[in-house]
Amino acid sequence: MTMKRLIFIAILAFLGLRGFAQKQLPITVGIGNEATAIPFTKIFSVPVHPTVQIGTDFTYGKRDHHRLFQTINLGYIYHRHLYQGVYLSTELGYDYVFSFGLKLKGLFGLGYLHSFSTQEEYQLKDGEYVNGKDFGNARLMPSLSLGLGYQKQVENPTCCADTEQLRERRGV
Repeated sequence: MTMKRLIFIAILAFLGLRGFAQKQLPITVGIGNEATAIPFTKIFSVPVHPTVQIGTDFTYGKRDHHRLFQTINLGYIYHRHLYQGVYLSTELGYDYVFSFGLKLKGLFGLGYLHSFSTQEEYQLKDGEYVNGKDFGNARLMPSLSLGLGYQKQVENPTCCADTEQLRERRGV
């Protein structure tokens, strides 16, 4: 299956989920940098390996300062020297918002990543290495996120800025 087909199918699935919603679902868009490093040593790293993610969330329960929710995300990742890939993931999350707007967030999730090499692929055929096709690799994507943000205090909040610095994603 080609990358374009995978992206097309994932977008259709995402749009189909929005159609079943009884009320307007929030849309989240994320832009990031994929880095392989020992956790918590750097907030920003170079070189940049861009990621883009779009998603939504469903609220299971909400009280004055608490919210239990689940996310669903579709994303693309590009690592110049290793791979590019698309992923679909879900996370179970918990938000706590203080009365003055400070927001603490924690999420635990699981996803599927299908990655393709960004370099030439070779296969052994009749004792020789020849250029081969890259059908990609399937990977399990566990995730753990901690977030800190500020939610503007309005009756119907439309914007919330979150920073998720402590995030670990690995294909297994």
